[in-house]
Amino acid sequence: MINSSETQKSELIRRYVVVGSRRFSNYWWASIILLGGFGFLLTGVSSYLNSDLLPFINSKNILFFPQGLVMCFYGILGFIFSCYLWLTLFWGVGGGFNEFNKKQGIVRIFRWGFPGKNRRIDLSYDIKDIEAIRVEIKEGLNPRRILYIRVKGNTTSFASSQNDEISEGCASSNKNLAKNLSTKNTNNVVGVTQLQNKRDIPLTRIGQPTTLEDIEKQAAELAKFLQVSLEMI
Repeated sequence: MINSSETQKSELIRRYVVVGSRRFSNYWWASIILLGGFGFLLTGVSSYLNSDLLPFINSKNILFFPQGLVMCFYGILGFIFSCYLWLTLFWGVGGGFNEFNKKQGIVRIFRWGFPGKNRRIDLSYDIKDIEAIRVEIKEGLNPRRILYIRVKGNTTSFASSQNDEISEGCASSNKNLAKNLSTKNTNNVVGVTQLQNKRDIPLTRIGQPTTLEDIEKQAAELAKFLQVSLEMI
């Protein structure tokens, strides 16, 4: 999530801080799941020992098989999932910043990942390669509000020859004839065609809660700052 209160603005630099996994909702759910899983696990163990491990647990009316065993299973699952959430919070997965620096002429996207090879994700692009700011908005039961920058990719060149045209024209009528013509005219080049790859780089996490007003405001601000077009989908 991009925290507008931590956005650094100047005439030549825009820096947006991305909170990532360290949101209040993740702290809340990690705590609730940990307490719930711990409670289920203690209840299941209490039914097995036939003794209340906690004063507010009444396990005398709970049979270990199958109720106590199932509660132990769900308790272990909840404990494992809560540990995963707490680790992502501790590592700050998804956090970082988006920096648009006209002074240096670069766009830098930095994110923290999981420990390992991709712990630090640091991407840099030439600010001149930014072609547009794209906003994808999809309402409904599973809304999507994602902000992208469209980056100009590498240019790929390939030669088109007469044998390609002959092969395409004859393929539907006579495949063997097209094959023979193509082998005889492999050196007869007509022209060179260039294809340019374009990439859309997300600036916000997919599925992260972002209000429509905030994402439209930031998109308009970036498009004006970079002097590029704004695309709404």
